[in-house]
Amino acid sequence: MSALGATLLAPPATAAPEKPEKAETPATASMTVTQEDIAASATLTRSEVLTRARSWVDPNVKYSQLKSYTNQYGTYRTDCSGFVSMAWGLSRSETTRTLHNFGTWLNSLDELKPGDAINDVENHVVLFVSWTDSSHTVANVYESTSYGGIEGPDPGTIASRYTRSKLVNGGYRGLRAHNVIDDAPQAPAGVRSIVTASGGSQIFGIGADGHVMSTFWSPNITDNGGWHAWFAIPTGYADGTTAPNSTVSVTTINGQTQLFTTAPDRHVISTFWSPSIPTNGGWHDWFVIPTGHADGVTAPGSVVTAGGTQLFTTAADGHVMSTFWSPSIPTNGGWHEWFAIPTGYANGKTAPNSTVSVTTINGQAQLFTTAPDRRVISTFWSSSIPTNGGWHEWFAIPTGHADGITAPNATITAGGTQLFTTGADGHVMSTFWSPTITTNGGWHAWFAIPTGYADGTTAPNSRISVTTLNGQTQLFTTAPDGQVISTFWSSSIPTNGGWREWFAIPTGYANGKSATGSGVSVTTLNGQVQLFTAAPDGQVISTFWSSSIPTNGGWHSWFAIPTGHSNGHVRI
Repeated sequence: MSALGATLLAPPATAAPEKPEKAETPATASMTVTQEDIAASATLTRSEVLTRARSWVDPNVKYSQLKSYTNQYGTYRTDCSGFVSMAWGLSRSETTRTLHNFGTWLNSLDELKPGDAINDVENHVVLFVSWTDSSHTVANVYESTSYGGIEGPDPGTIASRYTRSKLVNGGYRGLRAHNVIDDAPQAPAGVRSIVTASGGSQIFGIGADGHVMSTFWSPNITDNGGWHAWFAIPTGYADGTTAPNSTVSVTTINGQTQLFTTAPDRHVISTFWSPSIPTNGGWHDWFVIPTGHADGVTAPGSVVTAGGTQLFTTAADGHVMSTFWSPSIPTNGGWHEWFAIPTGYANGKTAPNSTVSVTTINGQAQLFTTAPDRRVISTFWSSSIPTNGGWHEWFAIPTGHADGITAPNATITAGGTQLFTTGADGHVMSTFWSPTITTNGGWHAWFAIPTGYADGTTAPNSRISVTTLNGQTQLFTTAPDGQVISTFWSSSIPTNGGWREWFAIPTGYANGKSATGSGVSVTTLNGQVQLFTAAPDGQVISTFWSSSIPTNGGWHSWFAIPTGHSNGHVRI
């Protein structure tokens, strides 16, 4: 289902009131709007506006110009413009006469998009959801409304329909909020073309046919640049094929390399390599890890994150869930039943296409993901926490750049005590934890890392990789034009918080540009930092840094790693 799915675009056909309310002018509603008021508005996508609106529609919040309603999105006046103010993420309840300060009037009702308002400044405002037909004759809307009087009688906050003639004759005009942005295009099947670097000489990807495939580098291989021909890892559950947008995670358990991904039915599946397995190149048949929460079935587009012997992912119901392996568990192949990690911010639920990142802070395993409102949220495990399986309640990490709100489909990369992600405006942003920071739970305010190539903005659905090169923290991501770009931190850089201007790593295959949805993976091979991504044609490509390369900033020209399964092309 798309971000603007059927559950939001097909409200029930409730008749609109015959007598719209008058424009509300309660004493609590200031008629003066400042630039500070406008700047305080949260950046939201259209689907998020409709999700916020449903938080009043579903419980049928009753209408009153004299009362307010509080939920996870704040406290707003319970009338038509208070409802739209809440849905738009404004800092307070505006009126039908002041809402236009926060948006732009549309030239035609035909320009309406989900989440826009339709406003009659002297009477009433509704939130546009969709047209019921291609001729745009009837509009699905959400509204807070009354049949008459400042406190009803009323149908409250409802989904209803307005005919075009009613809108035109009533003097309604389309209004688009400045702070509401279009949803990022949802990745079609297979577009998350991530090449996973295991930290050594072996890399993994999803082939064009959906199979997990792999290659490795060896000094004993005399052709193809030392890279083995790509090979599939099939057999077993689903024959080792994967769900759309799956990636491959790698860890070591019992001294064996073990892989995790999601099958077409969205179950988590796994395999491991052992020299004692005489078939399938030493790889065990793929097997499922079921039982427990959601029976181990993941949300669409989810990623399995491996942290040692413990796995984290997003369940079909949106909760973060986990399992772990122990030799003392006699059933389910040694895997514990999947369990949810709920409570706290958003009850531990995640935004669509979220990933779960894990790191260690203060000796404790700590998780990071994005909530439905796209805030970065976190939890940690401690043996001193007697409830929730030892997991702390989820908490948000706000303040600073974009108030800690991420771009749609953003991934959070944890590098020690520092986090990197993409802000709602597309900039790479970061925060870090320090015991010397006395506010915000020890987390620094989020800050952008701009300047240089593309001003440090990223392509939709990109992710950020982090490594250490020459003793310096270095980041890699993809710019809006697909170019792989990088920056690094140095105490000798006096500006931009110590971060170098972003620079491109071009030349060679595809001039160093990557496919839509590709990430940049990083590993160390032969003592050199090496990058992998997928070119626009799906070919896996690579480059490495060497102090002996005098051009291109020390980076080798990008080169393809072809031959074998899918000829080294990943699913795009």
